[in-house]
Amino acid sequence: DTLTDAVRNGGLVGQRPVEDRDPAWFVGFIAAMHRRAVKEAPVIVSSLDLSGVSRVLDVGGGSGAFSMAFVKARDSIQATVFDLPNVVSLAQGYIEKEGLSHRIDTVTGDYNKDELPHGYDLAFLSAIIHSNSFKQNQSLFLKIGEALNPGGKIVVSDFIMNEDRTSPE
Repeated sequence: DTLTDAVRNGGLVGQRPVEDRDPAWFVGFIAAMHRRAVKEAPVIVSSLDLSGVSRVLDVGGGSGAFSMAFVKARDSIQATVFDLPNVVSLAQGYIEKEGLSHRIDTVTGDYNKDELPHGYDLAFLSAIIHSNSFKQNQSLFLKIGEALNPGGKIVVSDFIMNEDRTSPE
C-alpha cells in the first residue's frame, strides 16, 4: 500500500492498530487532542440545547475535555468518558486536575467491540466517526441508541471526507 492508496481507501500504511501502540504514543496523542479540544469544547457545548440533559456519555472521550465542558455548562450534568483502558487512565488525570472527578466518571472499553453503558440523555462523539468504516459507524450508532434513554440525543462533532477522500482539507 502507498500513502495515496491509504488516503483514497481509508486504510492504514505501516501503522499498528491504536490499541497496540506504545504507551508513550498515547500520552503525546491524548495531550495533543486535549490541547485542541479544551479550546473548541466550550464553544461546541454552548451551542447545544442541553434542556433535559442530566447524563452525558462521551464516546471515545479521550482526555475528557468535552465531558468537562458539559459539566461546566450545567451544574445538573454528570458525564462519563468511555474509551480504551490506556486512554481512560490518562483522562482520569486530566479530570482530577480540573477537580471534576465527582461529576465525571470513566468506563473502559472499545466502542467497536464492547457494549456501551446505559442510561444517558445525550451521547457525544468527537473526532471518531471519520476514522471508522461505514459498517463500524452503523454498529456504533445502534449501540448508542441502546445506551440512550428514550428521547435521548446523539451529537457528532467531526469532519467527513467526500467519496474521493481528497477534501475537505
